[in-house]
Amino acid sequence: MLPNTNPQTGIRYGMISQNSLADWVMDEIFHNGTNLSYESAWEDYKAEHELTEDSEDIDEHQQEFSDGYYEDDDTYSATIDGVSVQTSSFGLWVFHSPRIVKARLCSPCVPNCGDLNNIDANGYECYGLPEEWLAE
Repeated sequence: MLPNTNPQTGIRYGMISQNSLADWVMDEIFHNGTNLSYESAWEDYKAEHELTEDSEDIDEHQQEFSDGYYEDDDTYSATIDGVSVQTSSFGLWVFHSPRIVKARLCSPCVPNCGDLNNIDANGYECYGLPEEWLAE
């Protein structure tokens, strides 16, 4: 299997700079997505404190954890209107979308992934974003 392709469809994932998105897109992801960084840190905290979902004081522990939680670059995952995305330090991953586009490939940092900032009719098929998600 080639890296950065959907294992079921074989279609390349797309990657786009967050600066290329309409203003509302990141807000939508932050408000309706899952903070994967928080979830992972919470699971580590529970393991460290030997907590389970059935622990009597789980709510107090989660409040304490949440009050002290801080991460500079949280990773969020969301599915909005059939488009599955995830934030990263490189930009926004597009893991699945009803829209397929042709684009140039990304640099070696994200091998085999479609660069959605470089749409090219002679490029490679990859998952793209709906037009309304893109900045004017």
